[in-house]
Amino acid sequence: MCVLAPNVIFQYIFLIMWFALAITICTNFINIFFWIFKLTAIRYNYNKLIATGHFSHKHPGWKYMYYHIGTSGRVLLNIVAQNTNPIIFGAIMEKLTPAVIKHLRTGHVPGEYINDPV
Repeated sequence: MCVLAPNVIFQYIFLIMWFALAITICTNFINIFFWIFKLTAIRYNYNKLIATGHFSHKHPGWKYMYYHIGTSGRVLLNIVAQNTNPIIFGAIMEKLTPAVIKHLRTGHVPGEYINDPV
């Protein structure tokens, strides 16, 4: 019985699997770098929210808040913007913006802690 033919076939399968693994790893790294860029590209995400109608050019506090809230805050705003109606999102932003701007400028919002007088 000759074992040469199965070994040659297994070598080719092994080689194909290594190439597939290398392509998968490269694709994953490219995808990770793309998403890191997308999370950190503040202007890109802000312009995308304006284009979808969730943000308004008229409200300067929204832009200040979006640029200074941090990456995690921007991610949360993007998730809320994608999953709500633009009118409801505008109402949320009208309520949220003054408190967040006050917190960003002073570092403290009254009523933030349990013992804090409101």
